[in-house]
Amino acid sequence: MTTRLPVASTGARRFASVSRALDRLTDVSLWVSGAALALLLGCYVYEVATRYFFNAPTTWSYDVSQWLFCLSVVLALPQVTRKGAHVAITILVDRLPAVPRDWARRALLLTGVAACAVTAWICAQEAHRQWSLGIVTLWNHPVPKWWVSAAIPVGFLLSGLNFLRASLGCRRHAEGG
Repeated sequence: MTTRLPVASTGARRFASVSRALDRLTDVSLWVSGAALALLLGCYVYEVATRYFFNAPTTWSYDVSQWLFCLSVVLALPQVTRKGAHVAITILVDRLPAVPRDWARRALLLTGVAACAVTAWICAQEAHRQWSLGIVTLWNHPVPKWWVSAAIPVGFLLSGLNFLRASLGCRRHAEGG
């Protein structure tokens, strides 16, 4: 006699597939963040070398470094959120009994979803405004400002989606991953 394993519902399979896609996007975001950080380090080393060893400072490294710093921070945010590695002061929540504690954690995670969604929306609107008005940076070598701003809503959107998944109980977010 063979035992049949329960078949996951279509909704559960779809959710698992969306969750895997979110994990892949978060991983890509983290890799881009890491690459930006490595390039940022390279820019600083190059600037120091050209400035102090050859007396020939660059005119572009400060500009590029600002953009790379923005990328490295905002695109690492989804991974921090996925792992529950952000700073949290949980003394009040931790003192609650189990059921209210779970509800409080879920409410806080949903607050994170809302905050990230609103932030992503506002930043996307600003990046669009910068694009539509042709606003450029005030750098030595100006570039369209939306190039810098476009990554911000992406990072906050992915973070919000990771908060949403955690609030649905798919990740042991409160325990750090």
